[in-house]
Amino acid sequence: MKLKATYETEVYISKGGYLCIRQKDQLGNDDPVVMLSPAQAKLVADEMLRLTADAEWWEESDTESEAE
Repeated sequence: MKLKATYETEVYISKGGYLCIRQKDQLGNDDPVVMLSPAQAKLVADEMLRLTADAEWWEESDTESEAE
């Protein structure tokens, strides 16, 4: 059995008003920060909801390592 990796993820608003997403890598180091304006954050959130509503996009054969 192979369990999917779960990485520590921090989501916060920057002083400049951007939604920031920071995630630790497999070694515990910070990966680059993704910064989204409020409008971009809404578009990304809407698209994530749209995509996850369709269960066919997810296949059990997909693994974290394929995305890396």
